[in-house]
Amino acid sequence: MAEVLEVHKSEERKFVGGSGQISEKIMARLQDRVKLERPVIRLDQSGEVVIVETLNHEVYQSKFVISAIPPVLTTKIHFNPELPPIRNQLIHRLPMGSVIKCMVYYKEAFWRKMGCCGCMMIEDEDTPIGFTLDDTKPDGSAPAIIGFILSRKASLFANLSKEERSQSNK
Repeated sequence: MAEVLEVHKSEERKFVGGSGQISEKIMARLQDRVKLERPVIRLDQSGEVVIVETLNHEVYQSKFVISAIPPVLTTKIHFNPELPPIRNQLIHRLPMGSVIKCMVYYKEAFWRKMGCCGCMMIEDEDTPIGFTLDDTKPDGSAPAIIGFILSRKASLFANLSKEERSQSNK
């Protein structure tokens, strides 16, 4: 049976104006109901509504709460009822991922002229970059390839000086 490979153009995954506008437009519609720079210190879910208290002692009520913070920051919030101890143990042992993004800009998107998509998966242990993607702007300007240094390699590179990183690629 033949394998089917579907290749998407990078424009399908980009937003003209940037993806940050999604949260900005939601915030504009919600107006003064969006509260910024108010760290949550307590979430009480013991009653019919959720009670949220901030660091400066503001109190809010809601039917639902969506937490979109790194898991380790939830350990700074007092929950009622308490979260399971095993969950908190896991959070303390779960490190954040390490990724370094590298951008290379070109005069033209030569890979597109060659019928390629700019996406590569690199499994060479001696190569820092793990995979690449076409990062050209949706209108075709600023042709670019973005590369990702992942996990262990990212941690190693983060601890090197600029000169040491440059030498490691030779």
